[in-house]
Amino acid sequence: MKYCNSVFFILLSAFILWRLEDINLPFFWDETGVYVKAIAYMYKHSISLMPQSMPSELSRGHPLLFVFIHSLLVRTFGFHIWLLHTIALFISAATLITVFLLGKKVLSPIVGLTAAVLLAVQPLFVAQSMMVLPEMLLTFLSILTIYFFINKKRSLYLIACSLALLTKESAIILPFTLFSAHIFYNYWGYTDTKPNFLKETISKSWILSPLIIFFTFLIIQKLQMGWFFFPEHAGMITLYPKAILSKSFHALIFLLLNQNRFLFIIPCLFILYKLLSNILIKRITTKQDYLILILLSFFIGAVLFASINVMMNRYLLYLLPPISIMAACGLEVLFRNERFVVGAVFLLATISLSFSKDNKFVYDESLDYKDEVLVQKQATGYLETHNLYHSAIFTNYPIYHGLEDTCLGYLSANMTFDNVISPDNSSYGKLKTDSIQWVVIYDPQNFNLKEIPYKLGLIITYKSSYAQINIYRTIK
Repeated sequence: MKYCNSVFFILLSAFILWRLEDINLPFFWDETGVYVKAIAYMYKHSISLMPQSMPSELSRGHPLLFVFIHSLLVRTFGFHIWLLHTIALFISAATLITVFLLGKKVLSPIVGLTAAVLLAVQPLFVAQSMMVLPEMLLTFLSILTIYFFINKKRSLYLIACSLALLTKESAIILPFTLFSAHIFYNYWGYTDTKPNFLKETISKSWILSPLIIFFTFLIIQKLQMGWFFFPEHAGMITLYPKAILSKSFHALIFLLLNQNRFLFIIPCLFILYKLLSNILIKRITTKQDYLILILLSFFIGAVLFASINVMMNRYLLYLLPPISIMAACGLEVLFRNERFVVGAVFLLATISLSFSKDNKFVYDESLDYKDEVLVQKQATGYLETHNLYHSAIFTNYPIYHGLEDTCLGYLSANMTFDNVISPDNSSYGKLKTDSIQWVVIYDPQNFNLKEIPYKLGLIITYKSSYAQINIYRTIK
């Protein structure tokens, strides 16, 4: 396809302009409880990669590269909601560019363009593209690591992989899966003489060297914090076969069926069949086979890693680029005609975009999260308008974060509410002795209002799609 570069950058520009509408959107859920607060803490104190540079309830035991980068930019340009969203959008755009280049340089321009388009319309990718969470940075660094590895840029591979490992623990699968895929390919692929398995393994051990960076971080964390992994997270690791099987099944369902991705299955299965046929039967392998084998190994490794850890769907974001690239390869091989490929991509993109919202609470997996942000902003505005800054307010998660911190985007003035009580903070013990005046509840249908030792009079309800917040006045 002659104009792939031009078409890609036109579509990329359109994607960026589309997402810029959320440039000043207040932060949501884990952004409010952990990551934005961690950035604010680090830039106000010491900008460092050391675990002891911030409280563990903010770092959650993760490597601190994500917070470090954002804090450095915030200290340079000032703390602005639009700045943090712009950084997120820049990383998302860089991810799409890397996917395009990987498909284009290793396979063909049409594969690169197809893969980038399929990725850009995924509801999870769209939602995460403007969120201040480490998953998009991890996704970018993971696909960048694969790009440098495929193109034999050893030094750049080592840097990218090391940075991925300093972003989040789940990047640990990168060096292992790349190493195993490379050894398998070289050993089983077509060659006149079989390589010595032991010598081949030793000679490629440099692929695993970024792990030194990660294990060094763990040792420093143990020395400074007293533990290798955040105790709360470590307690959630499971090695029970039933639990692993259940989580693996959940991950596969979300990745391959949910959000209309079931349409990707046929081209993905076709390209995997072609890979296995070439390696195991024909014994003739291609550069495409090498890339697909690496992506498949990465996919399997990531699903297994997710199955023994805490499972949240956004943690699987870094598997969408491999799925998109495999689907793009499958479409090219299936149709063998660029016009048919373009038509199929247009159809898949249209169907995916139609599923960008499903009107229910799905955390941060689709643009539905904006409904919760909208009603929380409206409810906060009501409290501000009635000058309730010093009133005793009982509320639940995530509302209290927005009331107590000016950096999260919900407060219109530089004032916080100083008498907020919630089930999640130390003030909860005061509930029976303090004179609660107002009750603000997110998702009231699933909250036990009997916890409030007063009669409640409903004042106003804010609702948008699935999201609802009720504001009550206590009746003594």
